[in-house]
Amino acid sequence: MANQKRCDIQGLGDVCLTFSDGYKLTLRNVRYVPDLNHNLMSCAALEEEGLEGRWGKGIMKIMKGSLTVFKADKRRNLYVCTVDYDILTASVTDFDKTSLWHKRLGHISQKGLELLQKEGVLIDKIEKLKFCDECVMGKQHKVQFPASQNPNPVSSSCILDYVHADVWGPSNISTHGGNKYFLSIIDNFSRKVFVFLMKHKSDVFEKFRKWKILVENQTGKKLKVLRTDNGLEFCNQSFSNLCDECGIKRHKTNPYTPQQNGVAERMNRTLLEKVRCMLISSGLPKSFWGEALVTAAYLINRSPSVPLNGKIPESVWTGHAVDISSLRVFGCSAFVHQSVDKLAPRSQKCVFIGYPDGIKGYRLWLRSQPGFKVLISKDVIFNENEMPCLDNSQDKNNDNLDITFNKEDNQQGEENEERTWYNDFHIALNIEPNEPSSVEEALKSENSKNWLSAMAEEMKSLKDNNTWVLVPKPKSCSVVDCKWIFKIKEEDTSKRFKARLVAKGFTQKEGIDYTEAPVVKYTTVRIILALTAHFNWELKQMDVKTAFLHGDLEENIYMQQPDVFVDKSKPDYVCLLKKSLYMSNAGSPHWEALKWLLKYLNSSANRGLMFSKCAKGVNLTGYVDSNYANDRDSRRSTTSYIFTLCGSCITWKSQLQQIVALSTTEAEYIAATEAFKEALWLEGIEPLKERR
Repeated sequence: MANQKRCDIQGLGDVCLTFSDGYKLTLRNVRYVPDLNHNLMSCAALEEEGLEGRWGKGIMKIMKGSLTVFKADKRRNLYVCTVDYDILTASVTDFDKTSLWHKRLGHISQKGLELLQKEGVLIDKIEKLKFCDECVMGKQHKVQFPASQNPNPVSSSCILDYVHADVWGPSNISTHGGNKYFLSIIDNFSRKVFVFLMKHKSDVFEKFRKWKILVENQTGKKLKVLRTDNGLEFCNQSFSNLCDECGIKRHKTNPYTPQQNGVAERMNRTLLEKVRCMLISSGLPKSFWGEALVTAAYLINRSPSVPLNGKIPESVWTGHAVDISSLRVFGCSAFVHQSVDKLAPRSQKCVFIGYPDGIKGYRLWLRSQPGFKVLISKDVIFNENEMPCLDNSQDKNNDNLDITFNKEDNQQGEENEERTWYNDFHIALNIEPNEPSSVEEALKSENSKNWLSAMAEEMKSLKDNNTWVLVPKPKSCSVVDCKWIFKIKEEDTSKRFKARLVAKGFTQKEGIDYTEAPVVKYTTVRIILALTAHFNWELKQMDVKTAFLHGDLEENIYMQQPDVFVDKSKPDYVCLLKKSLYMSNAGSPHWEALKWLLKYLNSSANRGLMFSKCAKGVNLTGYVDSNYANDRDSRRSTTSYIFTLCGSCITWKSQLQQIVALSTTEAEYIAATEAFKEALWLEGIEPLKERR
């Protein structure tokens, strides 16, 4: 530019100009430069469109033959005209495409992009990359000495012939699931990497065992040789027994020589370099290193490998070509489709944090909601030039060029998504809340003091409420067990640790520990209403006052003493319950459920079931159907049925099946079974047996 400033061209496209007299002119290959404050039009470009100019008396006339297309007034040294314009087509420049793929693939190298283009995986033209600050900040290291030739190079002729494994950690920052370590497993033949997040080093054996079962079952191959260091996580009795039983040969490094496990060590370095680059460029907090790590492994498996002479690990592992058209820039803005209310926004802004396992879609972080809430969806629109977590993000007016639409955004209706092949199983990122499932796990966790304090607070509340008394265990009586439930409540600036003691009521037996559940089934009420309307009966209602609203127990229920809080002077005593356990005050889940119920009632106050006389008599009719594999997360099918009596609806259900059906036929049989069980129950009701 004239002021020695450099402006980047963000795109290329066609623009249609509309002048005051209605004449329209289309200019081809117009450069899009957001940093310019005014639109500039080249006289040479006008000449190429068959136009000519005439100047005089401070006015420029652009002519097409004898027709004056438009006029421009002279202001200082430029001619200015006013037009309306529409962008007909726009495309990102080759350099922008190169930079975009560089970021989508986790800051891949220039050579890697060129190899992808050479293999035909990447069809866009690749230009020379400009200087990338994030790559320098994430990958810079000290000058190294020349590497020596490995005297014993590892050779393999098939996948799983030779596998390298290593553990990294601990990290000083935990992931949202409380993980501080990760296990990396690299297949020597394909150089495919598998990563698993872990809370403790002791989790290595279980992660490895499950991985071995999975890959051997899916590939039909057997693991032959495993190379690790001498860490205790690999050198223990459980690991040795597993390798001996399965015939796995062990190769271990010499003490203090990690270079002998160079493949795994170098892979860990590559993974962490990508993680740093992705976190820096996205602006996401360091607690997202787990999401970045799994995404980095996903991208490495789809990028050219130097040891494979440019081949792609995923292609070598599966024998199929890879498709990278669905890749997006980690940490960019994502707008997910939602259908909540007809007048509500149709999209919600999220942050893209990776790819789900076995599902065709994207992992999205709901940044606007408290805590760490993640959803998976394929109905997403991306703005890959916006990083919402960057504090110093620049506001660029390039919405027309930088928004990438997913291929299937315009499809309507619910579709059954095909599961991707087993090659993505290893990137499953189970974002687990850092909440223990047992007392032992709570006491071993890093928050053990907080959990003990929460348990003590709960015990104090129970004693103040006079919930039980300690008594000797009676002979020939059943004792109900109890369990501690742990929960972390996210507040504005802190976390609150809560512990609740609950009785395992499912161990009680009807007629011994309790007599009946004094609750009527709504289906029975609807049957009575349908028969009343059909036979024109007179219906009366009465209220039965109950005596159990305050939680006092009439039966003698004995419970084991809670773990950790067993009375040392009376260890063999049991708790005789005097109050119901657990009776809690209304908390936020209850209020949220109440608000949801009130919203439903407000929108459906004028709707209800109609009961009337039926010309066909007492006719019980049922309808059943199934929706095969419609749940995108679990791939379970949905069972739906409805029964009518005298033309009025009396019972219905629509819920996921308990098992995963392997075919539409199996799903239909499962649905029919559920409907038939409901039909048998309806047939057994006395009023129906008497009137039919």
